[in-house]
This record gives sequence, C-alpha cells and structure tokens, in this order.
Amino acid sequence: MPEMILVEEQIYREESFPDPRYERIYHVQAGNQRVELGRYTDEAANGMTIPPQIVDRWLVVMSGAHIFFWQPDADVRHFHPYVADDWVDYAQERQLNGHYDYVVTTVRIDGMEWQIIYDCTACLTGQPARLRFVSVDGGQTFRMVP
Repeated sequence: MPEMILVEEQIYREESFPDPRYERIYHVQAGNQRVELGRYTDEAANGMTIPPQIVDRWLVVMSGAHIFFWQPDADVRHFHPYVADDWVDYAQERQLNGHYDYVVTTVRIDGMEWQIIYDCTACLTGQPARLRFVSVDGGQTFRMVP
C-alpha cells in the first residue's frame, strides 16, 4: 500500500422534479497512479458517510449505501445492497430503501471473509435497525444475513 493516498469526492447537483439528483464521483491518488473508484447518482444529498479507512490492505470509501474497495494492483470493487443475493425480495417485503434509509457503519475483512454492516438512519417501526452482508469469496459476491 502506498505511503500517501488521497481520496477525492466530487458531488454535482442537478435540478429535477420532484427532488434534485446528486452525482458523486470518487477518485484515489496514490503516488503517480490516479484511479476512478466509481460514480453513482441518486436523490440523497449525503456524500462520504465516514472517512476512508484501510481495512486489511484495502482502501475502503463509504458513501451512503455505496462502498468502494481499492488496492493498487486489484480491480476496484463497488458494493451496494442491490447487488447482493436476495436483497430486492427482502427489501420489497419490508418496504426498505437501502440507498436512503441505511448507511454503511462497519466493514470487516479477514482474508476471503468480508462483512458489511449498515445501520438505519430513518427507519419506520418494524424495519430492521441493522443489516449485515457477508462474502466468502473475497468481496466478489455478497449475500444478506438476516
């Protein structure tokens, strides 16, 4: 891992009806290497929810419900609840909105076993206060653990 890493967050607001939309773009600068981690657009105005962290040699950037994982010699990995197995059915059953009601609070990486924990910021009665996703293949695929 390079000695110094800079994470850049750009947020652009676009007026739309009924709510404005926000595009976020994330870059990482490490030495002479500059890489786009990823981008996404939604109606939430928040950006990075907690400062970037190094977790088991991965730079982890958390923005709302989105997480970007970066290492100098690996492909960027981008996670959000909608890419997890069975999330859509689980969310619809419970009327959850992973991009707006939940934010990433914890990321744990132990070799091939990864865990992501989301806490609710605006849950209704009956909605889970915490969501947990796990991967056993080094962050390639995730499943929700109720």
